[in-house]
Amino acid sequence: MRPTLLLVDDDLSNLQALEMTFSRHDWRVLTAGAEQGGIELLGEESVDVVVTDLKMGGDDNAGLEVLRAAMRKRPAPPVLVLTAFGTIPSAVEAMQSGAFNYLTKPINLSELRLQVERAMEKRRLELENEQLHAELDHRFGFEGIVGDSPPMRALFDQLRRIAPSKATVLIEGESGTGKELLARAIHQNSGMRRGPF
Repeated sequence: MRPTLLLVDDDLSNLQALEMTFSRHDWRVLTAGAEQGGIELLGEESVDVVVTDLKMGGDDNAGLEVLRAAMRKRPAPPVLVLTAFGTIPSAVEAMQSGAFNYLTKPINLSELRLQVERAMEKRRLELENEQLHAELDHRFGFEGIVGDSPPMRALFDQLRRIAPSKATVLIEGESGTGKELLARAIHQNSGMRRGPF
């Protein structure tokens, strides 16, 4: 499946040139000629990377609104901010708002393509990481433990209530009864799941 690139710029000739460039490089390209159109497309479409102009329609911060809308999506796509009016304060604000990078016009197409490819690689890694965490949650969660008797269901309910707390849990039992599976399930359902087991 081709990755999706959203281009937002009020300069239609620039927008068309970028659309042609990225369409030739196996991207599905969506375009918006204004801030509001970009925000609407972000709400309607699954977007992998966003390239937005900073200043559009007389609004010096229209691109920042597109950036903020992108950052509200989960997972948020990387956003490249372009501007012909590059100033240090605007670059700092864009980066603090979550921009992947900040480039000045006139656009060097090879540099922009490189930055878009890097942003897509970041996106791919984030999605892969999210998928692996979901698989871990399923594999080591309570769903991965066999047992459907009333005592086991009661145990799972109790462990689900304990797991989010910071309580220390001591698991006792015969060898081979699944103590480690329970310990992993508790860890995977706790706030410490991103840390080592």
